[in-house]
Amino acid sequence: MLMKAGSGSSVPAFFMYLDCLGFMIAEGMTGRQKTQGSDVMTKVQDSGSERAKSGHAAPASKPAIDVHDGVPLLDSGVNFVGEQVSYPKGKARIKSMLATMAPGQKTGWHKHGVPTYGYILEGQITVDYGDAGKTTYHAGEGVLEAMDYWHEGINDGDIPARVVVVFMGAEGAENVIYKPDLVSD
Repeated sequence: MLMKAGSGSSVPAFFMYLDCLGFMIAEGMTGRQKTQGSDVMTKVQDSGSERAKSGHAAPASKPAIDVHDGVPLLDSGVNFVGEQVSYPKGKARIKSMLATMAPGQKTGWHKHGVPTYGYILEGQITVDYGDAGKTTYHAGEGVLEAMDYWHEGINDGDIPARVVVVFMGAEGAENVIYKPDLVSD
């Protein structure tokens, strides 16, 4: 992963969880292939993991087909508006949730006090980043949300949008900060 945390943090283990979650969520986009009517797992070639590059030997118990070698959904340390992601200081506090937005529903203008990852399961959401523009995220796409930049999402599709949202925070950090009425874009 390009996003790293300091030693002793639980965040790297969390990314292993995300890799596994992504593998399960992205069925049909994973290392699974149909072969003569049967569903077969395929091994993704490891081009040199961070563990191997750091001089650590691979554990002898690593399976021949490793779910952690699944199809990446997102691999970035920079979000849509160009912010470099940084983790809050303190004891890690990870929160994941399934958010559902009805057609036409808006998130309200907000920003995030912690790195936030979203994976669109169904539907679409268009996010307005003010002077940085708009972008639409569709089912099957991952997004690293803007942190210190006001933005508002809207489900401008015809069906409910379902999103897995993961806040990679710390105790005492605010996951979502809503825009006060007196603050301009």
